[in-house]
Amino acid sequence: MKIFTVVFLLFVSSAYSNTLGFELASRQIERGAKKKVEGRYRGQSFQGLLDIVMSSEDPEINKSYCKIAYLMEVQKQSDIGSILDYTHGFVQELLPISKFIEENTGIPADVIIAQAIVESGWGISNITILKNNILGIGNGKRYHKFYVNIEIGECSKRIRVRTLMDTTAYCFDSIEDCILYYAYLLLYCEDNEKYYKDLRKYMKNNKKVDKNKVIYLISKSYHSNPEWYAKYVRQMTRVVDGIILKIE
Repeated sequence: MKIFTVVFLLFVSSAYSNTLGFELASRQIERGAKKKVEGRYRGQSFQGLLDIVMSSEDPEINKSYCKIAYLMEVQKQSDIGSILDYTHGFVQELLPISKFIEENTGIPADVIIAQAIVESGWGISNITILKNNILGIGNGKRYHKFYVNIEIGECSKRIRVRTLMDTTAYCFDSIEDCILYYAYLLLYCEDNEKYYKDLRKYMKNNKKVDKNKVIYLISKSYHSNPEWYAKYVRQMTRVVDGIILKIE
């Protein structure tokens, strides 16, 4: 049965061209997120866990825990329909805010979603679940809190950004806040000018952008190995484009 499950997941990964995403998801289910859930509610049934998560008022018990439980169950059942539903739902959830960012900044919506997939393992990384940090944003400081006034298009919003004691990754009040802050970080934050100056210059001088160029410029400032990182973001972008065609 285990061999069948492994072969099945490899098949799905190949079909979606997203080996990285499902490898990350699988590891995080087994080693990280699953341990957090079961450690707090050990002995609960699958349905019991869902009931607790959905009814909890504890801000740390984000409803995204359901994604973990759901994927754990999908793995057991080897249900390709459920996996496709989940990936489609993930893209659909991020599409409106990502399109808004694209319309007002030029950063392609599918690139934003693809990077979210790479950074969060399809939305089930610990920092996504506990901190709504779907894009792996942080600054290396603990016990850090500040507010940012975001002005993008018709959006005017004051966003709270903080780090908690267990990690230096930023904590956001919502996934939408994380994506808004991501756009602010790439294009407007003065403290990050030296990191993103090439991207900002390119976006400013080109009304119609080359998607691969944008991916590389983001990767150059986002990861220590930009070629490797850009490769996987491009791969996920193709996956996202295919899903968007199906859901729109």
